Amino acid sequence: MQMIFQDPFSSLNPRMTLLDIVGEPLLVHGEGKRAERTDRVAELLRLVGLRPEYMRRYPHAFSGGQRQRIGNRARACLESASGRRGRTRFRARRLGAGADT
Repeated sequence: MQMIFQDPFSSLNPRMTLLDIVGEPLLVHGEGKRAERTDRVAELLRLVGLRPEYMRRYPHAFSGGQRQRIGNRARACLESASGRRGRTRFRARRLGAGADT
């Protein structure tokens, strides 16, 4: 069982960029060099319908729906870093791209 934070406004650190938030699990698990992590974050953002250019923005720049997708990516990225890549890709497809990009 996994805890899911429902409030997208308080679940993201306002002092971290999207690159830092989504890439942190990769950094913690020692996945790749900085450029590889940046590429991986860009790929993850595309999977949920967010532009890779957004990775330098802070959470306040996103809508509530976009923030929820960012939180979902951070969790899926953590699962990916710990070796559950197949389920993460399936979950990313299931989430799909939302209308508020």
